[in-house]
Amino acid sequence: MTQATVKAKLEISSTIKKTSDDQEVSINTVLSNTGSSPLWVNKRLLFNTVYAPKPFREIWFDVKAPNGKILEFECKIKAGAAREEHYTLLPPGEVIKAEIKISKCFDMQEKGTYQIKAHYQDGNKEVPPAPEDAAHLKEELESETIKIAIE
Repeated sequence: MTQATVKAKLEISSTIKKTSDDQEVSINTVLSNTGSSPLWVNKRLLFNTVYAPKPFREIWFDVKAPNGKILEFECKIKAGAAREEHYTLLPPGEVIKAEIKISKCFDMQEKGTYQIKAHYQDGNKEVPPAPEDAAHLKEELESETIKIAIE
């Protein structure tokens, strides 16, 4: 199967949970196979900084604060490259979901509207062989930008 036939989509939505002294912001991430053939995907959906080596991240976010500045990623993530058990066959029309608590890694204390965009890419250099008739999803996907209000 050629990579030209790979069709997938990354979508996000947000959940804000008020805690006793803060607000926890989670991004609900959905990776969909929008094509007519199965995809071989990295289901780990490891959240890390865009600056991490590609094998050590699958999901990263652009977060723009209410003042217009791009927020810095503030977490230290210890991760290795994805292993065989992190891969799965994603049939046409099926999805893989992950809830990612981004407020733990971005300073979202300022009140106002934030703009968030997600990215997915499997940068693993040693991908296990895909099943017959499945294409490896290795292209970078971007979600639409969403806006969330922090009160």
